[in-house]
Amino acid sequence: MATEFEPKTEKTENMSEHYKKAPIIHLLGLLIYIPIQIVFIPIALVAMIPVVYKQAGVSAKLGTSSTALEVLQGRLHMHWFG
Repeated sequence: MATEFEPKTEKTENMSEHYKKAPIIHLLGLLIYIPIQIVFIPIALVAMIPVVYKQAGVSAKLGTSSTALEVLQGRLHMHWFG
């Protein structure tokens, strides 16, 4: 009985071989990534509070939704940083 799944491609086979050859590098990456995330996620959450507060204030002042302002905010950042 034929299945709808395609067989493994050469690219996916090479990726699994890569992780088999270098498990220590994968482990080292996790050992670096996880502590950095533990340190910076609380900082990001604290920094997000004034941004959300200001965005809600501007949204109420202009009478638009916050999601509409997100688009404009992205365009403004692209304009500033070029």
